Amino acid sequence: MNTLTSILNNIFPTDGIYEVILGSNGEKPNLAPIGIIKEGNILKSKIYKNTLTFSNLLKNPKCSINVVHDANLFFDSFFGFIRPSSFIDNIPIIEKGIALITSCKYEKIEDPTYFFYEVIDYKKYTDCSSAFSRGNSMLIDLLVHVSRLDVYSKEEIEKYLPIIKYEIEIIRKTSPNNIKNILRIMELLSKKGLKI
Repeated sequence: MNTLTSILNNIFPTDGIYEVILGSNGEKPNLAPIGIIKEGNILKSKIYKNTLTFSNLLKNPKCSINVVHDANLFFDSFFGFIRPSSFIDNIPIIEKGIALITSCKYEKIEDPTYFFYEVIDYKKYTDCSSAFSRGNSMLIDLLVHVSRLDVYSKEEIEKYLPIIKYEIEIIRKTSPNNIKNILRIMELLSKKGLKI
């Protein structure tokens, strides 16, 4: 297994959706939080037409996939507070974690459009073993709620059941490797007489 394949398997260890910051340039440099979908050896994401990322990728089909674990970087990129200052091949990057340099393509323009990424290079700045998994994070929050079912009042349980249901659906959608865990939690809820 070559080094790049090994790095990609560490960053995206299972199928699912991972949160990254995507750097693009075409209209103007941009860094934006994006969900990367891993299905087997395929990396893709849904990009909406009304975004700068979409316009950039149409003009310049290269981007950076920045794998970081700093929630503040996601916040700052979401609100446009990060002014790109570091570039590889004229593509903005974040000099933390790992920056994957990719070529990208799409099959047909829709809203949203699926863009597919082929990693052509990478730069490692700091240790960052894997990308931020929305499903894994949601599972932890779900476990917090489930762990309190024996101490919550009946009213509190009723209040949290819609949240638990929402978290279960997000985990199913974003983290297929956690399906067995979800089934166990649903079995536990059923034993407690709770319907999800």
